[in-house]
Amino acid sequence: MNTPSENDWKSWSKYVLMELKRQSDCCTELSKKLDSINVDLAKLKVKAGVWGTIGGATPVLILIALYFLGK
Repeated sequence: MNTPSENDWKSWSKYVLMELKRQSDCCTELSKKLDSINVDLAKLKVKAGVWGTIGGATPVLILIALYFLGK
């Protein structure tokens, strides 16, 4: 069985640690982007709720106004 020399292992361990750091940085960046997307999604949900309420209330208000004008 071949065992790596000490020099090979040192360079390999540096490479592995460098890749782990890169992956950690990438994961942190993705987490920040996901947080931003979640905030934007929450804002859109609020806007959709407001516009839905306005859209639902408009015909009701028109019908109420027509009912009182018809009396």
